[in-house]
Amino acid sequence: SALVQAEKVLEKDADNLVAKKWRAVAWLGLARNNQTPKDVEVLEELKAAFLEQQDDIGLALALVSHIRDDLKPSNESPLARLADGVMDSLVTANPESVNVRLLRFQYRKRNGLQDHKVDLEQAVLLDPDNPVVVREAASAALRDAAKTLRQSDYLTARQLYKQYIQL
Repeated sequence: SALVQAEKVLEKDADNLVAKKWRAVAWLGLARNNQTPKDVEVLEELKAAFLEQQDDIGLALALVSHIRDDLKPSNESPLARLADGVMDSLVTANPESVNVRLLRFQYRKRNGLQDHKVDLEQAVLLDPDNPVVVREAASAALRDAAKTLRQSDYLTARQLYKQYIQL
């Protein structure tokens, strides 16, 4: 298994970052399958690995997913703020990355956090012809239109969907 392989590598090279990542992710998989590790142990393993590899998007997402999806803290809790900080650090490390901006937009939207539209707006500025960006912008415009019932919001959504189809 990945855990066994990671442990073998770490026996020989305790500082191997790839092995630390795979050990942490393997622990997450075991915990999600109701096997040995406790959620707190998994959290500590993921945090430790992430602190050494803060530019690793996959590791960051594993940590955030464990916090938000498995531990389910309230938005005001320190754990939720830790997850928010991890997502913020990804944007700080990759401010020009459309994918990272979309990831934080989706994360914030899914968790009901303020300012989620800022990342979508930045993604549109960075790559206005990116199909995923245009689709997300169209969906957001349609949600806004459903809330406001303004004709102009519906027209914006329509135009964005039209652009998405053309891409």
